[in-house]
Amino acid sequence: MNEPAGPVPSADEYEEMRHNVMTEVESRHRRSRVRTILAACAAIVAVAGTTAGVMAPKPASIGEQNTYFSCYLEPVATDRAPLDVSRMDWAAYRRAEVLPMDDRVRDALHLCSLTYADAEADVANPTACVLKDQRIGVFPNATDATPVTFCASIGLGAPR
Repeated sequence: MNEPAGPVPSADEYEEMRHNVMTEVESRHRRSRVRTILAACAAIVAVAGTTAGVMAPKPASIGEQNTYFSCYLEPVATDRAPLDVSRMDWAAYRRAEVLPMDDRVRDALHLCSLTYADAEADVANPTACVLKDQRIGVFPNATDATPVTFCASIGLGAPR
């Protein structure tokens, strides 16, 4: 009753069968690992895409772009300026379109110069840049670089 049901494989045949089984196991393991890596990459891309939309700065409203300005004491663009000012002009705030850039820059430079004077802050060569939310920010420009060069150096756009 202990006899095998069929012929017994030779040592060479047994080694060949073992090799074939192990090759198949390794192949399936490799495919599984590749699928896992691809799924992880797809999840990362999905999260990054969703997060990028959440983390991208939202443009300020037209009214805010027309009347709110940020006055910085250092040439570093941060989310929160130490001195935020606004022009109390309801007509400009309620406009359906953004005021011309020259007007917004002029207003920002004027209001920030008054704010710097009130704060007794000595700000060298105030320069206007376009913040990431499309409002105007005024920064000290100690090197007296052109607005394009200066604003680019702090990661912002120059008013155009």
